[in-house]
Amino acid sequence: MKRFRCALFLLPLLLFTFTACKPSGSVPETTGPQTEPTGRELSPMTVTLLNVGKADCILIRTENRLAVIDTGEKANADAVNAAIKRTGTKTIDCLIFSHFDKDHIGAAEKVLKKNKALRILEPDYNKESDTADDLKRMMKKNGLTPEVVTEEITFTLDDAVFTVYPALKDDYGNEDSNVFSLVVRVVHGDNVFLFCGDAEGQRLEELTEVLPAGCTFLKVPHHGVFDSFSNDFLSHVSPAYAVITCSGSERPDAKVLKILDGLGTKTYLTLSGTVTAVSDGVNLAVSQ
Repeated sequence: MKRFRCALFLLPLLLFTFTACKPSGSVPETTGPQTEPTGRELSPMTVTLLNVGKADCILIRTENRLAVIDTGEKANADAVNAAIKRTGTKTIDCLIFSHFDKDHIGAAEKVLKKNKALRILEPDYNKESDTADDLKRMMKKNGLTPEVVTEEITFTLDDAVFTVYPALKDDYGNEDSNVFSLVVRVVHGDNVFLFCGDAEGQRLEELTEVLPAGCTFLKVPHHGVFDSFSNDFLSHVSPAYAVITCSGSERPDAKVLKILDGLGTKTYLTLSGTVTAVSDGVNLAVSQ
């Protein structure tokens, strides 16, 4: 009888223990530092998009590192070198050429002569032009070996996670070499930055499928030129802030500005001055 009472006493205790140890549901998957919000402040990161006309030059300064995406036109070299000097370093931890058009690599020779680049990334295609040929000869002469990006790569500079997306095709038919632009996604805590070079046409369609939805800050592709894939792409990334690199004589298409306005995006044009965005991993302050 005592044994029976003991069993009755132990049974609820065993049931409680089993229930407490058993998961109440499936364990959610974590997405990792690239996409998971941190909700905490990090060491600051400053993104600067220079006013260099209808050309691209973007500086990304983390606590101890510097990344540069494109270098603008040849005539912009002094302005670009001065901007790099203001960051407090002459070492570029990663220099990324989105593609080989002169408005993206024109000042690269002078930038590389004034500053030390520890790593250089370039897209996997060849462009026949004097600017591109001169740059390649200069790098070879100085023992600089760029990494040709053929597949998605990820690396970290301080608290910022960079992912570089190459074109997925070797041939896009008759489309311009812009389609081979490397696209760079930078995650700094809760803030997501997207730099799209001159991606257009089929490349935008491709990016809509490859990139995670949403971003905080977008460097609008191809200086704000509208094409048939612009609406789908911009709606997919739906930025809180956007910057279009342009000049007074070469302005963005009104259709692109209208799409961004409809998304509630605060849009800046570099023709009005250099744009600076400062992230602490939670908040983002954008100024011009």
